[in-house]
Amino acid sequence: MVDNKPKEHAAESLIIHYLLENGFKLSKPSFDQEGADLLILDNITEKSTSFLKLQSKYRSFASDSNSSVTIPIKYVTENFVLFLYAGTDSGEKKLYTFFIEDIKRWRNKGENYHLTISERNLREYETNIFSKTSIHLLNEKLKNTAVKPYTSIIIDGIFLEKALNQTRTLYSKIWEAKEFKHPILGDIIKNILDYNRFPESAGDINCVLFISDYHHLESVVHIPDLRKTTIGLPHVKLSIHRSDQMIGFQVTEYLDRIINTENIILVADDYLYQESLNNLKDKGVDIIIVKQSTDLGSRLFTQFRWGDITYPIGLSLGLLRHEL
Repeated sequence: MVDNKPKEHAAESLIIHYLLENGFKLSKPSFDQEGADLLILDNITEKSTSFLKLQSKYRSFASDSNSSVTIPIKYVTENFVLFLYAGTDSGEKKLYTFFIEDIKRWRNKGENYHLTISERNLREYETNIFSKTSIHLLNEKLKNTAVKPYTSIIIDGIFLEKALNQTRTLYSKIWEAKEFKHPILGDIIKNILDYNRFPESAGDINCVLFISDYHHLESVVHIPDLRKTTIGLPHVKLSIHRSDQMIGFQVTEYLDRIINTENIILVADDYLYQESLNNLKDKGVDIIIVKQSTDLGSRLFTQFRWGDITYPIGLSLGLLRHEL
């Protein structure tokens, strides 16, 4: 089987080149964003912004044969755009753009839209070849797409483990006869949301937990097996990312990729975040940080609003609010 990955990457690089050349601001999501390979952003200095979801496809075929493209219907929203780099094996390939209005005219096959691609068929789509008209339509789509203020909670698992241990030690000295519960991750997330001062989200809240292979977060908090159960919060979607790499760098990279499209609650307290967070503050971005107080050793100082992680954890241990 022929490996088309290099050509797929080359097509995506070509698309990025054309868009940057025409003044568009781009972001590349780390994880699945409803079929999006790239995002076009309206204003990178705002905490929330209009954006377009771009999917990139490469198709090559013999002159006497055809190929095809299939797009899940659920991906095709008002802000979805397909970029297709296609042509015959030996002939010139061209870049085509398809908006929601174009894709809805394709054949409907179950839960997908389907387009057959052949030399003859592509001649019917010459008006979709990337041009000044495409640039105008992209700008119009971006301008008319409503801002959707989604909210994400990003959790540094190394910090959460440290905070759980320190919080249990702290309250054990205050309430010596108290028998603490084994904390549940869903309860901690629920309590962290008490600090949420962003506008109500348009959809579910996305929670991303980064876990290091070299630490033992599972020994101090119950983490559900997402293949079998949920965290018990119907409006919160949890994803867990395990890694043997530096968690701080992965959190920072993920933060950079979504900061322009979502409100962020960052659960972290490492000095390595300070420079990047202060740079975001200088750009006018707003983040809520959940960390430790300086009394418990925090060295992370920013101008963002922040909440003390001790209280959400204390509640998850079974303490009442007047006992915190």
